[in-house]
Amino acid sequence: GDIMLDIKNIMEDRGLDIGLLGAALNISDEEISEILENNDPSMLDDILLGELARVLDIDVQELIVE
Repeated sequence: GDIMLDIKNIMEDRGLDIGLLGAALNISDEEISEILENNDPSMLDDILLGELARVLDIDVQELIVE
């Protein structure tokens, strides 16, 4: 599936915006925007994926692209 679309949907469901997500992940809004716009989960390393899952309160497996 389109992991970045999933992330955007989860963010909307949880009322999170780019700024909050960036702050939670300790990366800049620009980096978050770039990752989402480029639909490039490979820009997220394992640590960031783990943090993202924690922040979004989802299973990290949902974020791992097979």
